[in-house]
Amino acid sequence: QVATIQKVLCSSDAISGERRTLAPARHGASGSNSTTDAFCAAGLLGSTITAGIDTYNFSSSGNSTDHGNLRGTSQLGAGISSSTHGYYAGRAVGSPSVGAIDKFLFSSNTTAAGHGDLDMGSGGNISGSSGVAYGFAAGGVSNNKNKIDRFAYASDAGASEWGDLTVARAPHGGYQL
Repeated sequence: QVATIQKVLCSSDAISGERRTLAPARHGASGSNSTTDAFCAAGLLGSTITAGIDTYNFSSSGNSTDHGNLRGTSQLGAGISSSTHGYYAGRAVGSPSVGAIDKFLFSSNTTAAGHGDLDMGSGGNISGSSGVAYGFAAGGVSNNKNKIDRFAYASDAGASEWGDLTVARAPHGGYQL
């Protein structure tokens, strides 16, 4: 489980010497971001699965602070960002796991709200990608997923199938536009 936040400078290939602490340390968390802050949602704390969301400011040298909770405990979901909200898709907890999508406001420390479900169903190690108007969740484990789901930020209707990966993949990275 990792508790270190390390800054990487996008303007060069250097890694900043600045280190901060993510409290509490966790494994299997997802990340999302606004233009000013990063958010770390859910994950495994020791042997306990959490629903916590923590945040830290990009320009500050401070450690992370509490930013509310997801609707339920989770790990290994996809982190996705719109301009105003963070999304956590594909809750993977216990058996059976739940393919829920949670959304939380970047500007407010509150419990996340529901944003529908993934069409692909439950699973973990799902990749999240953020578009301008849509979020995407792809791959993952549980029935060797090769699906890509898409959901609109403007609607709480959940996701629909968008396409297929060439092969099932997990874990893998996501990208932003």
